[in-house]
Amino acid sequence: MQTEGMTPECYTVAGALSACTRLGALDLGRRAAGMVHWDEVLDNPVLGTALIDMYAKCGSTAEAWTVFQQMRKRDIIVWNAMILGLGMTGHEKIAFALVGQMEKSGMTPNDNTFIGLLCSCTHTGLVKDGRRYFHNMTQSYRISPRIEHYGCMVDLLSRAGLLEEAHRLIQDMPMQANAVIWGALLGGCKIHRDAGLAEHALKQLILLEPWNSGNYVMLSNIYSNSGRWEDAAKLRLEMKARGVEKVPASSWVELDGKVHEFHVGDKSHPLSDKIYEKLDELGMETKIMGRGGYRRGARSPNHH
Repeated sequence: MQTEGMTPECYTVAGALSACTRLGALDLGRRAAGMVHWDEVLDNPVLGTALIDMYAKCGSTAEAWTVFQQMRKRDIIVWNAMILGLGMTGHEKIAFALVGQMEKSGMTPNDNTFIGLLCSCTHTGLVKDGRRYFHNMTQSYRISPRIEHYGCMVDLLSRAGLLEEAHRLIQDMPMQANAVIWGALLGGCKIHRDAGLAEHALKQLILLEPWNSGNYVMLSNIYSNSGRWEDAAKLRLEMKARGVEKVPASSWVELDGKVHEFHVGDKSHPLSDKIYEKLDELGMETKIMGRGGYRRGARSPNHH
């Protein structure tokens, strides 16, 4: 677009920033932000929100805070983006205080504000605060919890080891639990080693996501670890009958402004032979050092 002499409008840049947020591509996000004049960002809540969200979720909370502080037009969406960004990066006290500032400015917290607050509690394990905000949301602000609010609470309780309370909350929900909520309960079961409840959560996940091979694999592992070989075999047959195949794990990394994606066993990269050769070399060195030896030329950890 720029090479053809066209200037991107704010919604185009906001879309580009959103894509960078999903990729975790901070440098690309900075370049996208550079396509518009800074004054336009400060006066445009759409651009400001997208930029705050990108900076915060890519790990640069300080830059997100700078944008927020300098913005001349702040609507409820801008405030919520900053509250969520702070909460997700371990700055829960500032996030909590920001809600008070928002109310002093004449804005009333909405359902998305409480998602930000509950996420803050989840990321920092603040169970009492999470319960208080969930209660205040319904009783003081008369906001009906959405499935996202329940998801935050289930995640918070599950991480804290309050698995039965989390399960009861799922059962008492006015709507059907989705895969995110059962996945949150499963995460807590894995942390706190509750195989029975994990099995129940995985069965629900398989019903909701019959195409997701990861759920079958985890349930099969639970059966195998418990010596339930017949159940594990039945599950593998069920997986085969449904045509479910294991999807290779993938990851990506941003290097010099370019995003590189990797898959398990992937050899599509033009330098894959050299990459695997180097990995084999590093693996061998790690084994040698693990036996108490050091490779030639390596410095001792105590060497200064």
